[in-house]
Amino acid sequence: MLRVVLIDLLVERPTFGHQGNLQIISPLLEYDSVEVWLLTPQMQDGGVGDSVPRPLSPEEVPLWHGDFDFANQMTLIPSKEGDNSVHLSRMATPPPNEISTWLQAANPAAVYCTGSRSNVSQWEDWMDSVAELLRASINAEIPTLGICFGHQILCRALGSEIERAPTRSDMVVEIPLSGFGSIDPLFAGIDSLRGLFTHQDHVTSIPENCVVLAQAEHSPIAAVRVCEDKRLLNAYGVQFHPEAYPELIQDSYEAGYLSLEESNAVHGEHDGWQVLTNFASVVHSQITQ
Repeated sequence: MLRVVLIDLLVERPTFGHQGNLQIISPLLEYDSVEVWLLTPQMQDGGVGDSVPRPLSPEEVPLWHGDFDFANQMTLIPSKEGDNSVHLSRMATPPPNEISTWLQAANPAAVYCTGSRSNVSQWEDWMDSVAELLRASINAEIPTLGICFGHQILCRALGSEIERAPTRSDMVVEIPLSGFGSIDPLFAGIDSLRGLFTHQDHVTSIPENCVVLAQAEHSPIAAVRVCEDKRLLNAYGVQFHPEAYPELIQDSYEAGYLSLEESNAVHGEHDGWQVLTNFASVVHSQITQ
């Protein structure tokens, strides 16, 4: 069974949160069952964990939103993926000074960070643990994928600047691939990348240890890959939402999380599933090396 850590920052939304998480994880089921450790630092009142991984209890998340079941443990078998299953466990997020030891004990095959209703440009204390976890994952050379907010905080953790635009960007658009992006395994099999964007913060600079893979007209740093001493690592950030498939958008509109204008703006086919499938292949390849 593969173990992955997923920083679950949209737990209060069954659509972009729970459904999106399953879309992110599903491509891994081609290879094995998946044990997902869900972290919710934004719901904790400070770091309640320590260097020893352990399940999170409802009493430790005083900021939990009541419209989503806490569901400490859950096992799912997506019918479209055969017999492999997804096992979800909510785990306590340790404080930043315990992250490296905690991650070594967790020994995940991959680390994911989702989108969020919060903003990297409006920093909150809980984000320190997220940034440190992403840095630790990269330092340990664990395959890592940051999505939207996850992309921004990954870049911020590595020295980037994040700025808030005057208005939101909600669209499905072509994303030109850079020279690196056109040959990167994250975009294998994609001739012309299309991505779904819904955000207001933007990454406006990148640290020296990243390369830009894709540049949208409204978001010049739309995808990055981390490198170290000119060696590419399996650590990525993407500003777009690869998990936002059309049914998720429709469900989000019907649930009241998106307005009609917003749902119409992000209506359209895109290459998110292929991107997630390619990242799962990257994870599997690193495991089997």
